Amino acid sequence: MPLIYTQEPLPFPSSGKAVPSCITVFIGGFGDWLTGAFFKTMQRVSFPENPETEWRAYYHWDGGHLGMLHDGCSRILHDLSACSESHPDAALLLCGHSYGASAAMHILRQLPFRRDNVLLLTLDAVSRRQPSHRAGGIRHWINCHLTGPFTPIDTIPRIGGRWGHCGDADMNLAFDSSAIASDGHRYAHNRPLPFLTDASHGSPGALTAMQKIVRSLSV
Repeated sequence: MPLIYTQEPLPFPSSGKAVPSCITVFIGGFGDWLTGAFFKTMQRVSFPENPETEWRAYYHWDGGHLGMLHDGCSRILHDLSACSESHPDAALLLCGHSYGASAAMHILRQLPFRRDNVLLLTLDAVSRRQPSHRAGGIRHWINCHLTGPFTPIDTIPRIGGRWGHCGDADMNLAFDSSAIASDGHRYAHNRPLPFLTDASHGSPGALTAMQKIVRSLSV
């Protein structure tokens, strides 16, 4: 069966794109190549004020060189290194969902470079294999997670090992699965967009908060 939602890797410096103010990498979770849940989320959001200055990419957690069940985003290290070397002033944001969120943290632990404008946004992160402690060099980390009564759709993330609240994060935003999200449905693991857009317990929401941080780094 061919992939329905194919990976969209970062452009390289020779691509002719405008100089980026933010390099954003979206990493979908298990099976996102088939469901496109996080791919569709990516299409709905932008982190810099001017989207034309955002270089963005979409990768699958299970779509790298090693294939399924190997946190297969190893190619991101190569792509990030190429872009970061040419554009050290651009904010570097990794935004991951489910297994893609834990893979994002794993990737940041392996980066061959250090800079002071690395950002992380994790949406209902899942993984028992990858620990949830903070990687070195992250300037700001926003962690969004699901709470409350869990439904059958949550079976896989519960077995996989939900991170939930992460004490090392700069901001934790919790969403109750019994509450109705802005999209008219209950908050659920397989609908990541409201984790980004909705306010939570006095917070303006992860997207708004991260846009403010990106703006401050671009001044």
